[in-house]
Amino acid sequence: MSHGVELTLAILRECQEFEDTSLPACYEE
Repeated sequence: MSHGVELTLAILRECQEFEDTSLPACYEE
């Protein structure tokens, strides 16, 4: 299950790096 968490964190990190607010994950916390 931790793999899914790592994937989410990776997506959130990308959102911060690229500031891509178009990604749904950027809205979810």
